[in-house]
Amino acid sequence: MNFTATLVADGSSDRLLKPILEWLLSQHLPLGTTFIIQTPDWGALPNKISRRTLPEKLAAAKAFFASPVYFIHRDVEKDGTWEGRSQEIIQAIKQVFKDDAPDYVRVLPIQMTETWLLHNEKAIRKASENPNGREVIVLPQINNLENQKHAKTHLLTILRSASGLTGRRLRDFESNERRRLHRLAALQQGDGFAILRALPAFQQLETEIVALAATLNYS
Repeated sequence: MNFTATLVADGSSDRLLKPILEWLLSQHLPLGTTFIIQTPDWGALPNKISRRTLPEKLAAAKAFFASPVYFIHRDVEKDGTWEGRSQEIIQAIKQVFKDDAPDYVRVLPIQMTETWLLHNEKAIRKASENPNGREVIVLPQINNLENQKHAKTHLLTILRSASGLTGRRLRDFESNERRRLHRLAALQQGDGFAILRALPAFQQLETEIVALAATLNYS
């Protein structure tokens, strides 16, 4: 059985959400389901295709990455509220799909996506390629994650520190930071993201996935 969806995210780094979504889906869809989540490369589309706003991205996804289900991501951050971002998504769906709306799930971290990766010291040490390192790693308390500002910068700083590298080797490490973030997300997927269930925004995401799973016919 296959589950196919398209992730419409704020930015390219938000593809880090894919392992989180796959893990959540694995909790609520039948064992053995294969997950195919498309993560569009907006930059690869023709220049005449605008994808700056959410409706434009949805229109591009509809045209080039059509799918029965869409995960639609927006960071709440300082410029909005959860409810406000949620309404943006609802209105964008109506604008692009009119009366033929697909199944969709709202993905609304309170801060940026990397906030949901600021846990699991073991995985962080592995992603830093220094799994047995003794460098001190200070991670936020889980119940304080949604208050973390500049999570990407904070997480990259922790990875650099955990690597134990200096000088040229550290500069080489820093040149591959995007790959290391994706490795970290994959490592955390293996261990699971259950710890994030303490966060209201993550709880809401899981609630919507549970509701989606209930509508799918896997018989």
